[in-house]
Amino acid sequence: LAFLTPGIIYFLLPFLLWFLNNKLVKYPPDGSAMTKVWKIITVAFKYNKGNVFKKGFWETAKPSNLREQGITTFLNKPISAQWTDKDAEDVRRTLVACMVFLYFPIYNCNDGKI
Repeated sequence: LAFLTPGIIYFLLPFLLWFLNNKLVKYPPDGSAMTKVWKIITVAFKYNKGNVFKKGFWETAKPSNLREQGITTFLNKPISAQWTDKDAEDVRRTLVACMVFLYFPIYNCNDGKI
């Protein structure tokens, strides 16, 4: 029973997708989010001169702040077309949330695993 129930659900999913195909909202692919992330990180490092500990490090990567400084293009394309202030804030929040995992190597070394 532990394998039968998930197996039945798993094998019924293609029929469910076929039945709901015309009701699904389909969006065209718009590229990888990682390209935006790397561009935002690159701009933040470039205009902070690599000083990660500077207050407002991520603020400098926002298009509104770059526009105030007179910077409107990155790699010969307008910055506002490449990412938004919300994208830069999302990158900041994601990296802050991932800092929790920096503790794991220290924990494993102290716990006698290495």
